[in-house]
Amino acid sequence: MEESTVTSKFQVTIPKRIRERMGIETGDILQFESEGDYVVLSKRTIPKLASELPLAEPGRPVQDVHEWRDIAKRRLAGVDEK
Repeated sequence: MEESTVTSKFQVTIPKRIRERMGIETGDILQFESEGDYVVLSKRTIPKLASELPLAEPGRPVQDVHEWRDIAKRRLAGVDEK
């Protein structure tokens, strides 16, 4: 079990082994769910957005997985693609 201390701003550092195991990177969106005395942490993944990503631009499909990932991250962050 990994541990982290809560700061005065109620922030915690995700231990390196957990970050590496989950593939957490800067800019990723994490979801928290309370289950009794526990908090379940999950990483919001791009495949969950598959149904929300029809096209990169009207009439033009996404060219490759990298472009698709960048579009998904911008949409997760609420940034327009203009």
